[in-house]
Amino acid sequence: WHQTLSDRQWELMEPEASPGQASGAELAVRLPLTRATAVLESVTAREDMVSVQLYGHPWIFESHWPLLAPGFLVTAVDDTGAEHEGGPHDSTGTPALEGSGAFWFWPPVSPRARQLTVTVSTLWEAAWALVDIPGR
Repeated sequence: WHQTLSDRQWELMEPEASPGQASGAELAVRLPLTRATAVLESVTAREDMVSVQLYGHPWIFESHWPLLAPGFLVTAVDDTGAEHEGGPHDSTGTPALEGSGAFWFWPPVSPRARQLTVTVSTLWEAAWALVDIPGR
């Protein structure tokens, strides 16, 4: 999905881009997973680019070998019925396999959308939370 992002959308994803235009909300929503820990820490919206910040354990790093699948898959369905895939951006982790990272949704979220049903899944399980898109 990275290949289809326009230059404007990449600029919107950068933390220092368009100060004052981003809307954000702290969430701290723990998802009910039994074999992993996942917490939606925050949601950010800049025009049609929307992301969630996820804390997770175990946080699998792409550089670890052998990597069969990422630790967490993040998807969303907005209240207009459109489906979105969360692509990881700016993640950090620890040797204890804890981590945090932003997941930007693609395709862009329509300005008509007011809420997202965000699903976080692992190889074994999935959980979801309904979150409001800030500023909408």
